[in-house]
Amino acid sequence: MGSTLVIYKIYPNEVGEEDKIVESLKKITIGEVKDIKKEPVAFGMYVVRVGVLFQEKQEKLEEFEKAIRAIKEVSDVEVEGMTLL
Repeated sequence: MGSTLVIYKIYPNEVGEEDKIVESLKKITIGEVKDIKKEPVAFGMYVVRVGVLFQEKQEKLEEFEKAIRAIKEVSDVEVEGMTLL
């Protein structure tokens, strides 16, 4: 079985918490974080997009999403895209 690349879109609770989210994402050891970007949405608010590479196991996707939701600055998380490599 191959690798899966998943792109998550993460919404912060408040404006200005994006940097804390980025630092917390770098500490998660589930999967391999490939890219993290802050992208403007409106009125000074940003979303954080993170691309994560998973090897084979489907359970790790759920574990990673739970780890994101455990970050106190995170309001919501959605899977923006997923592809097999």
